[in-house]
Amino acid sequence: MPVEKQIVRNRANLVRHNYIEEMEKHLLAFEAAANAHDLSVHWIIDESALVDFVQNLMPKSRFNKVCFDFGKIPDGIKNDNSGLFQFVKIEDFNDNSAEYLFVEADYGIVENGSIALVNKRSGDVFNKVQKLVLLLNINNLVVKQSDLELVLALKQRENESFLPHDIKIITSPFHYVKNETFITSDDEKVNKNDVSVTILLYDNGITEIMENNVLRESLYCIQCGRCSEVCPVYKHTNGFTPIELVKHNSFYRNHLDQNIFKSTTLCGYCEEVCPIDIPLMDLLVAEMEMVNARTNKERNIDTMKIFAKRSKLNKMNGSFRRIFFLRKMYGKNKKIHNYYKTQNENFYSITKTSKE
Repeated sequence: MPVEKQIVRNRANLVRHNYIEEMEKHLLAFEAAANAHDLSVHWIIDESALVDFVQNLMPKSRFNKVCFDFGKIPDGIKNDNSGLFQFVKIEDFNDNSAEYLFVEADYGIVENGSIALVNKRSGDVFNKVQKLVLLLNINNLVVKQSDLELVLALKQRENESFLPHDIKIITSPFHYVKNETFITSDDEKVNKNDVSVTILLYDNGITEIMENNVLRESLYCIQCGRCSEVCPVYKHTNGFTPIELVKHNSFYRNHLDQNIFKSTTLCGYCEEVCPIDIPLMDLLVAEMEMVNARTNKERNIDTMKIFAKRSKLNKMNGSFRRIFFLRKMYGKNKKIHNYYKTQNENFYSITKTSKE
């Protein structure tokens, strides 16, 4: 890897480390800075609490016009049969077509309490609604605004432009503009109603991962998607991406889930392409050992030993040892077993130093 590229990765890892390792302090600082600029901040623990908050926010008992710019609208809202919501599509949005606009924010900036919105579908309608609600995952904050440029640059692919085409930074309430508002030198004739901005700091399991001093490094992720693009298991099962797999078993409700053993080959491709240098192999192996310890199964098997000499496994192509290994490790996962049985590339891409 070029030295310059590794320097950028190291810097990005440090940026994420500085925020994650002192998340509580930074969240409190963000809230104080946002409140100082008249941005209302609320803390939401999980999806159920989010649904309750949104429902209680509605001023009318029925037919509140709402517009959502979310990756996924919570089921409790989307499937509501009480008539509380009247959904307005973003593409149909115009003046007075919705009372509330809910947007999934991309980043929060601690030093000034501002919100960054990147390439939002609703980007051109922010000034057409009087109440804007921003949902911000507590993992998606940077300490300084200068850190945001680095994170955005690392999310871009080599064949794409350096920065996204539309970035909006919200630092304070802004004006609600109607079509009939016209430009004039007489301030009294210009509509100056402020858009009410509410920020929801959304936990949704992040603090549970934070409690694990080993697995919390998975929170350094910037959602660039590169690990999913190179993962052979994800390509053939469309199940867990490598980073999702680590986070999945971090939650107490999934502590006994054996999916981790059939959802990775520990090939190392994901770790090679990660722009933040998250040690995904170490985290996945740590997860495997935790599951083994919790279930008391395979107690005599040291997971690290199975994968300690991966460079030697590259020599198994076409050999009986390779077939035996595949059958033993992935016999029940036919899709992955058949994939590795037919492919001719190296079985593992990297060699890691680990305990014998």
